[in-house]
Amino acid sequence: MFNNIIIIAADFNGTIGKTSFWDTGLGNILKTAMGVVGILVVVYAVLKGVKNVASGKVADAVKGIIGAVLLAAVLFNPLLIENAIKAGGKVISAAIETVASIGDSSNPGTPTTPTTPGATTPGATTPPATTSPAAPPPPAGS
Repeated sequence: MFNNIIIIAADFNGTIGKTSFWDTGLGNILKTAMGVVGILVVVYAVLKGVKNVASGKVADAVKGIIGAVLLAAVLFNPLLIENAIKAGGKVISAAIETVASIGDSSNPGTPTTPTTPGATTPGATTPPATTSPAAPPPPAGS
């Protein structure tokens, strides 16, 4: 019985994986509730800002209103969070790729020696010897 309630609440139509959560019945209800909370946050911030301006704390009023506007923007448009997470993931992925391309991934064991003024540069070193697989035995009867 409880499973049926969950399926009904999520407005399950067999393609829930292909549709956005915000397009389901539960998503619409949550989006509406978040919008109402966003309106309340803005109203509270404006009233608190007026009080702060009246008491001479203009900087506190500006900080409060800017914070409330940012919070309300996320509450009014919840896809902003999803898009911000995707953008952050792309930035982190690009940073990891950049760091990997800077390092010498083909020979990670080679240490680098810092050069100091007046120091001599060490001579070229030979790369470590590579071993090849053993040659196959000659065919029988030759």
